[in-house]
Amino acid sequence: MTDETLFDLGQYPQPSVAQGTIASAATELPSTTDVAPDSGVVPHAVVTPRTSTAAAEKHQMTLLAIQEKMMARGNDRGNIGFTTPLWAQFALPHRDPGDVPFWSTQNRGLDLVITPGSRLDEGGSRVTAGYPWGRVPRAMLTFMATQAVLTESPVIELGEGRREFFRRVGIARAGAKREKQVFHLIEALAAADVKVEETEKGSSGSWGYRWRRMSFVDGLQLWLNEEKDPGAPLWGSTVRLSDDFFETIVKAPMPLLLEDLKLLGSSTLAHDIYLWLTYRMHQLSRSQTITYEQLYAQFGAGHSHMRNFRIAFRKSLDRVLKVYTDANVSVDLDKPYIRLHPSKPRVPSTRALRAI
Repeated sequence: MTDETLFDLGQYPQPSVAQGTIASAATELPSTTDVAPDSGVVPHAVVTPRTSTAAAEKHQMTLLAIQEKMMARGNDRGNIGFTTPLWAQFALPHRDPGDVPFWSTQNRGLDLVITPGSRLDEGGSRVTAGYPWGRVPRAMLTFMATQAVLTESPVIELGEGRREFFRRVGIARAGAKREKQVFHLIEALAAADVKVEETEKGSSGSWGYRWRRMSFVDGLQLWLNEEKDPGAPLWGSTVRLSDDFFETIVKAPMPLLLEDLKLLGSSTLAHDIYLWLTYRMHQLSRSQTITYEQLYAQFGAGHSHMRNFRIAFRKSLDRVLKVYTDANVSVDLDKPYIRLHPSKPRVPSTRALRAI
């Protein structure tokens, strides 16, 4: 096997198009707070200045039509984010793994292994950074991937202070304790050592393994005060994606609807299932059976019993199917598997192209 086959995690099929400079568009993600499933998107208001002549009014109507067209296109772009197929096939921890030396998950013979890094605390002491778990690192990964695609740069601007940071990344603000935890989770994401491993067995009991490091970022700088703080530096907060991670994003970005993630709310399992279905349905050409054992290996970390996982998975899947209504999935409570059937892609290629 070549090195490429080890990490052939799949690519999201890309439409054939001449790729030029990508226009910057959606610079902010919607808040990840829960909203009602039937929430609508409030249309932008268009205000036209008063005119005194028929010619001026006609000219203004032409400009208005152009503006409305541009705004409609902007809405499309603003509602579309991007991720990498890597996160359609692996998931971060749903809960804090605690004080353990490493955390891992499996899919199709590959292991994703995360080892915590370290960080500086407010007093300048070095402490463990812990694990990136829950929805905050997931929101951060989507934000970074979206910005990488739209700007074609591995350097992602996070804002000049807390307020702008939360607005841009799309994480709802809360109390000081919760916001402190948000930054610690982002530091954990940046500091984590990530590896993809593969093990193979040969004849006569021989075996071997290979691994490759796939860290998320190469550098991080955070300014943790409000932007109005007179001592705030001019450089603001930025994160620089690692070369490998940046390449996995821009080589074959997977589009998704940011509004869907908002509707899914705080459920990390529903978030992971949504990414998985978005990826699988775009490439599925015939019906496929997926056993709960396979699903447990991919999504079940944190669930000690298969029975509990099956209940949680079906509940989260039902939530996803209320959002991704075109996904054709068969679930029989008496069967040890689910079946995926060819379905309409959640984001058609033509719409994804309008986003870039």
